[in-house]
Amino acid sequence: MISANELRVGNIVKDADCSICTIRSIDSERSYTYKGIIYTGTASVFIHKYNGTTGKWIESLSPIKLTEEILLKCGAKKDGWEFKLKACALEITIRLNAGYVYCEFGNVYLGDRITYLHELQNLVYGLSKRELDVKL
Repeated sequence: MISANELRVGNIVKDADCSICTIRSIDSERSYTYKGIIYTGTASVFIHKYNGTTGKWIESLSPIKLTEEILLKCGAKKDGWEFKLKACALEITIRLNAGYVYCEFGNVYLGDRITYLHELQNLVYGLSKRELDVKL
């Protein structure tokens, strides 16, 4: 499960039916009323899917694990067993190992905190103030 404070507008996640969707807004309200019915949950998000925009509870979303395929769709270049992704003047180096992701920026080890696509999107945005172009 993803926490609302991990997400930004523009993050890409999966919903309950495993469809890829993009976060369009985040609301920390625990309830909302739609057509006279009160719905409750921990936090709600509006997501954009191929067939339009809809509201979802945050509990119904799941992260997308970083894989070789996902990294290549993010524009990373494969260099042996590493992936290089340009972020501002420096590169992020990512190594996919059995069960975890090794990540460094410049020569600074970032640990295995970057495991999912939305985390990589947030890191790139935090470093460069530019969105990661993901072609899913």
